[in-house]
Amino acid sequence: MVCGHVVTGYQDGTVAMWDCGTGKICRSIQGNGIAVEQVKFVNPKVYGDGKGNGSVGGQDRDTVVITVASNGVVNKLNFTGGVFGYGVEVDCLLDGTAGSVVGLSVGERCLALSSSKSSFVVVTEPSIRVVNKWPSPHYEQLADKDNNKQTTTSDKTKELPCLCWTFTKMQGQKTEMLCRGWGDKLQFLKMNLPEPEAVYPSFGSEKVYVLRGEIMGLSPLPAMNLACLISTGGDGNGGNVRREPTVIEIINTTSMTVIGVIDVLQSLPSSPPSSGITFTEYGNGKVWYNDSFAHDDNQTYVLSETALQVLKVENWNAKIERLIASGEWLHALSLCLDHYSTQILSESSNLLRPSLSRSVSHTITHHPFFSPPKPTDEEVLLEQYITQYLSLAIENAPSSPDATASHFRMIANVVIEYCVVTRRLDLLFGSIFTAFVGAGQSHTFVDLLEPFVLSDQLTYISPLVMSTFVEFCKISNDLGRVERCLVHLDVKVMDFDSVLKLLRNNKMFSALFHVYTSGLDDFVTPLQILYEEIFDTADSSEDIHRFANGRQNGGDALVYGKGGSSSRSKRDPFESAGGLGALYIERCFKDERFPRGGELSLPDGNSSVISQILNLLLAPSYIVSKNPNNRREAEKSRGFTYPYIRILLALDPQAVLSILSDLMMKEKDGGMWDLGEESGVIENTDIVAILQEVFGGDSGLPPFSRQIFLDFVADLIEKDLVSLEDAQLVQDVLVRLADDNPTKLVPVLSALTPGSYDRTAAFEAVEGHNRAELVLHRETRPQTSDSFSKVIKCFLVDGERDFRFGVFMYVEETVGGVGNGDEMRGIVMEVLPDLVSCDVGRTVGLVKELFLEHFGEVMVALKRKGVQGEILYSFLRFIFMGQGDTSEGLVEGVGGVGLTGRVGFDDRHLFIQLMCKYDGGEVYDFLKGKKGDRRLGSGVETGYLYQEEEDDDLAAEDMRGVGDVFYNIHTALQICREFDLTDATAYLLELAGDVDEALELMLRKLENDLVEIKTRLRTGGRGVKEVVGRLSKVLTACL
Repeated sequence: MVCGHVVTGYQDGTVAMWDCGTGKICRSIQGNGIAVEQVKFVNPKVYGDGKGNGSVGGQDRDTVVITVASNGVVNKLNFTGGVFGYGVEVDCLLDGTAGSVVGLSVGERCLALSSSKSSFVVVTEPSIRVVNKWPSPHYEQLADKDNNKQTTTSDKTKELPCLCWTFTKMQGQKTEMLCRGWGDKLQFLKMNLPEPEAVYPSFGSEKVYVLRGEIMGLSPLPAMNLACLISTGGDGNGGNVRREPTVIEIINTTSMTVIGVIDVLQSLPSSPPSSGITFTEYGNGKVWYNDSFAHDDNQTYVLSETALQVLKVENWNAKIERLIASGEWLHALSLCLDHYSTQILSESSNLLRPSLSRSVSHTITHHPFFSPPKPTDEEVLLEQYITQYLSLAIENAPSSPDATASHFRMIANVVIEYCVVTRRLDLLFGSIFTAFVGAGQSHTFVDLLEPFVLSDQLTYISPLVMSTFVEFCKISNDLGRVERCLVHLDVKVMDFDSVLKLLRNNKMFSALFHVYTSGLDDFVTPLQILYEEIFDTADSSEDIHRFANGRQNGGDALVYGKGGSSSRSKRDPFESAGGLGALYIERCFKDERFPRGGELSLPDGNSSVISQILNLLLAPSYIVSKNPNNRREAEKSRGFTYPYIRILLALDPQAVLSILSDLMMKEKDGGMWDLGEESGVIENTDIVAILQEVFGGDSGLPPFSRQIFLDFVADLIEKDLVSLEDAQLVQDVLVRLADDNPTKLVPVLSALTPGSYDRTAAFEAVEGHNRAELVLHRETRPQTSDSFSKVIKCFLVDGERDFRFGVFMYVEETVGGVGNGDEMRGIVMEVLPDLVSCDVGRTVGLVKELFLEHFGEVMVALKRKGVQGEILYSFLRFIFMGQGDTSEGLVEGVGGVGLTGRVGFDDRHLFIQLMCKYDGGEVYDFLKGKKGDRRLGSGVETGYLYQEEEDDDLAAEDMRGVGDVFYNIHTALQICREFDLTDATAYLLELAGDVDEALELMLRKLENDLVEIKTRLRTGGRGVKEVVGRLSKVLTACL
């Protein structure tokens, strides 16, 4: 009803406006036979007073309605009152071409309509215009990516739209918003007006939300909430009848969160307590219709066929007042926090955390939580509630000590959490803390702050509360709690003078590092303060070297935890302070913050931090403070040269040198450190020189520390991090490695430049370590025959096979690249037997590559006195048969002429003789050419090179070929007779034409073997298999 009128639509298309005062029709429009399905008043707040107080007797008021016909035609009817009655103007908004209109909602500025395929927003003033159009989610494919539900096309055709205008807040301003429900999807479309006077709005699409079931109706609720009527099951019945609804979800349109759920069928509210929703049911109806929602400013009506249900949203503070009145304080305060988190915080989060500039003075008034913006009315109410609760709780505290302690701990937990969540630290550390002090419970209050600080919920504590906290921790003998808390606080807004004084007086060095580095970007001053403690504890210690000695003998390493606290429960003051200093330096060198961890990233880069710390660490003398109150004389541990690095080395040289090594590795690519005008630029080599001075002479360091230093230098040399010119230091390093770690000699020597050490002294240091000697010999320039010979011997005496193989590449490179080839060749000939023993295949390859024209010298070297026959045999065997200790196979010929043709007949006969001696079982096969056919048939030239001295009386038929190797049959026969090789002898006799003797020899051998088999069988059968094998071979030869 608007302005005292009601408008009705009929099945035949008639539309009538009724006067509620007289009960008569004021004006009607004749129908056209097409049913009117929906009638809505347009903007009653503009066209009427919204209370039904329009004219009864025909006042000059306009009544505007929208009608929707079943064929999709949408009309705007403007009823105008006059003296002689009402007139009506009809404007067509949609002509029906878009299809049947099943959804309609009237907003303050616009109309929203929806067909089965699309939704429209229409503006009627000053002229009719469709300003926006959206397809249905089915056509837009707006399904949420996280929703795996599959919907068929036939199901989607049954999903009809629901439209509703409501309000939200955008940038602090109340903004009209269209809510569109389609199936199980809910879409929010915020209205945007380019200018306040703009007539035609635009809309920004928000995310599409997928609800628990099909949306059957939408209705606005007070306080920017939306009611969604949802069906979670059942089948559609067609027309306007929907699936049976089961729940109503209440959604807050500002935070876009569900704040309540009501079970419609059970009529039981299941919403969270903070929603303030009450639910009343009338009747027992279960069948719901499309237009089942109606609402006014206070409540929403849900209409079914036989029931009316009333949904009312109660104001948040009214709900809380009811809980307080019933004494449910904790429940009420919980609702306060819920309301703050879901409503106040989301609306004004951009005002709660103002940025802090480093230029402002750091006082508590600048903390964003301590000095919030001017509180809103809601925030004032929140403050009143907690203040009232605290006052009542203190007044009603129990009298017994135990109950009082428990009571105030509960109160403290409640008020601290309340103020932290609502960001009212001014209230927490102001009137609330004062109330605890007045009640004599200040220590209870500060005791319960720690969990909130360590979880980073509370990042600030006022100076007064902090001093109380420190006092409490002192009484509890647990100052570590203060240190643990301080490293979690926002130091940029703390009172530095009072905090730093507190930390220095109580020797809370980890927190001191945190305050200086995070609050002031000062990385040196806290280290200097800690160093004073290190020097003092070292001077008071009876033997500062006992810590290093203990670690050197297997004691605990100098290790500290992430928070900077010792990993051991009790530590000596010097050990504790020194270990903390070393850890801080290590973290800074690694670009990490200390003690909380995390990346250290300064606007101007981190190199300045490292330079400043290095400048202090490597200072040549103690830096006397200019402050007379802190002035200390350079005596005792402060009186040494380089006292800052020296005192840490006295504690743990291994750990400190490891830190420096990591720093040098980090800056491997030419890093330099600018230590200021006095010290200038320092490089890695300069740091080593300083350490050499520290560890040299009367260093005041543990005796074994010099050895650790030399190992440190050796690592730097091996990694090419330093370029040393101190020959004595290099010599000391070599001696150290030769005694304790000889495997590092080779990489260290390889990294050194020849001019950085004394060669004679170096040879003395590495004597007996062949690989190190090899490096020194190879570095000899120019390469002499003596160094050449020694390098070869160093290779050959090595115990590792693969390393020994390196000699062949070295010989090939050296002999092929020097001018004194004859001298070098003589050295190779001297060690040739050793090369064959090392690897015959590689030796043959070396001979073919370098000494093909000197093959005679090679044979002489291998046949000289003292050389074992196996050496020559394996060499010749590899040439003739390609068999040896390697799998490389026969080496190919060079220049078309192979080594086979270089071997004379005497040496060939010698080879047969050696084969008879070492591999008699293979002689017959070799002579027959059964073995090595692949290699023997390689096209190598025959032995013509050595035939010019051939005996003229030797008949051609006396020469037989085995592959391409020619030999004298009679000489070979004589050799085989000498070694009693029956099969080979018989074969050669046959070749020589003496078949009868060959057959007789084979039969005699066969007879002997049969007798031996018979004898062995009688004596147990041992060795029969071996004799049978020989017998089989004889039979084969006979055939």
